[in-house]
Amino acid sequence: MSQQHLSQALRRIAASGTTAMTDRATALREAGRDVISLSVGEPDFPTPPHVIEAAKQALDTGATRYTPVTGTLRLKQAAALHFRRDLGIDCRPEDVIVTAGGKQAIFEALAATVSDGDEVIVPSPWWVSYPQMVRFAGGKVVPLITHPHHGFRFDPGDLEALITPRTNWLILNSPGNPTGAVFPRELLRGIGEVLRRHPRCSAAAYVSGPHTCTVRVAGHGVFTLTAAPEADADPAAYASSLYAWLSNGGRVGRRGVTLRTHTGAGVHPVTVARLPDGLAAQP
Repeated sequence: MSQQHLSQALRRIAASGTTAMTDRATALREAGRDVISLSVGEPDFPTPPHVIEAAKQALDTGATRYTPVTGTLRLKQAAALHFRRDLGIDCRPEDVIVTAGGKQAIFEALAATVSDGDEVIVPSPWWVSYPQMVRFAGGKVVPLITHPHHGFRFDPGDLEALITPRTNWLILNSPGNPTGAVFPRELLRGIGEVLRRHPRCSAAAYVSGPHTCTVRVAGHGVFTLTAAPEADADPAAYASSLYAWLSNGGRVGRRGVTLRTHTGAGVHPVTVARLPDGLAAQP
C-alpha cells in the first residue's frame, strides 16, 4: 500500500523500535546465530504449570465460544476483588468491561479522550509505545525529563510547570519502563495534589506486576495513586500481571465505567483505564 493511501493518524506514528529489534533477533536465531535479545521484555523461564493447567481445563470444558461483550461475570468479579483487596480501589464487577490487552486498553482510553492539539505529559525516558499512541490520537507529547541522579523520578512542581489548559493526561509508569523508577508514597501524594488543582488532567498510571501502580511500605500496606484521596481528578490505573504469571502471549484485557481493567491469559486481574461515562455505557 502506498503512503498516499494511509490515514493521517497512521502517518503521524513511527514503526516500533522494539519490534524491529525483536524481528532482527529472531531472524539471526533462525539463521543459527546465538543471540541474547535485549529488546522486548520477556521472561526466559516457562509459564507455571498451574497457569497452563487452568488454560487447558478451560479449553477441555468448552470455554471457546463467544463470551458476554463486557466479559464473564467470574472474570469481572476477580478484577473487582483485586482492586479492592490489593490496591484499595473501590471497583465493582459492573464497573468492568473486558478489552484485548493492556496496551489496547491504554490506546483506547487515549483515543477516546485526546483530541487534536490536546497535550499528554509523558515522563522521559519512556516506553516507546506511549508517544505513538498520543500522536495517533492527534495529541501532542510533552516530555517531562527525568534524570539518573533523581532516580528517574520527577517532583510534583516539575509536573505542574508543564500543565496548560490543553493538558489532558499524565502518563505515570511506576515501576518505570525502562528506568525501573518507583514513586514513593509521599511523592504520589504530591502528584495527586497537583491533579486535584488541575481536574482536566487525568493520570494514567501503568506498571507490570501483581500490585500495580503501588508502593508497599512495611507496616502500612499498599498505596496507589488511583486510591489516593489527593488525586480526586479521576486518575486511571493501568497494570499487567502478564509477566508475573509468565503469560505474555495471553492477551485479554478489561476496563470499567470509571475503572478499566486488563489481564493476561484471563486468569489474573490486572489493568484499569478510564473512559467518559457516555462511552462507558456502550460495549
